[in-house]
Amino acid sequence: MASPTVGDETPHLVEVLGVRHPVAISGEREDRIAAIAEMQRGRVSRDQLLAVGIADRTIFNLAANGFLRRGHRGVYAVGHTAPAPLTAETEALLACGEHAALSHQTAARLWKLLPEDDGPIHVTIRARNGPRPTGVCVHRTNTLSRRDVRVVERLPVTSPARTIVDVAPRLDDRTFERAVDEALVQRLVSERELKAAAASPGRPGAPILAALLERQREPAITRSQAEERMLSLTRAAQLPAPIVNARVHGYLVDFYWPDLAVAVEVQGYKFHSGRAAFERDTRKGAKLTAAGLTVVYVTWRQMDEEPYAVVARVAQVLAVAQTRRAA
Repeated sequence: MASPTVGDETPHLVEVLGVRHPVAISGEREDRIAAIAEMQRGRVSRDQLLAVGIADRTIFNLAANGFLRRGHRGVYAVGHTAPAPLTAETEALLACGEHAALSHQTAARLWKLLPEDDGPIHVTIRARNGPRPTGVCVHRTNTLSRRDVRVVERLPVTSPARTIVDVAPRLDDRTFERAVDEALVQRLVSERELKAAAASPGRPGAPILAALLERQREPAITRSQAEERMLSLTRAAQLPAPIVNARVHGYLVDFYWPDLAVAVEVQGYKFHSGRAAFERDTRKGAKLTAAGLTVVYVTWRQMDEEPYAVVARVAQVLAVAQTRRAA
């Protein structure tokens, strides 16, 4: 049997997941346990219980009578073990101890850079030695600074930039490229932060990220150069000549075939004056589509590296529009 409930009005300072400073806990024994559990999805660790004045023998008795339910070694669910979102991640962090953060694929899923899956939970710990809980993929490092860790859903998680470098060696090229693009679209990272992460010494994923950024680097082209390139492709393929820089439904479009209601927009950060303008162009495309136009998007890289594919795509759209018009 558990020992009688004992009040303790003396505040105890305890480290809680997702809180950067120690939290003061006081009150009856069950109240102290509940206060910690409430902040951690119903989970507590042995070290936290000791920190708030609950003795080892009492912990043993509470576990024996079912008030505390053992999970990982030294980790307990309070009252019940009903599954809930992120409880497994919470238990993994508590089992790994101080200076731990969710990382790699687990962090990427929390940042919504990768889809959900049933893979193992990844935790990075700033320590040479320590526990390795069952079912948890533990990574050890000497370089996990405060700026490398954020709080997501009240859990410490590696920053988006660090997460991207961590997962780089574990993903195929296309999945990794999508993850980087998603981080940029969500504004989780800037291009400057990615470049800094790609220069991180001794990190296996850094050269992979650097190579991707180099592949994605756009040449310093002008709008007129892009127009000349597209016009040369349409002439060589003997496609109908478009109107260049036409005003359509209040918008300026790069190439326009008025009889077929087809427009081609050349996308590129360099000559679209940055990401904000790029996003405005995307909204423009949506409004043109709603007005009945077929809008095709191409990039300078596609025109330069895949000219036949670009021509084929534009030709197909024009042919479909022509057939629709004839019908």
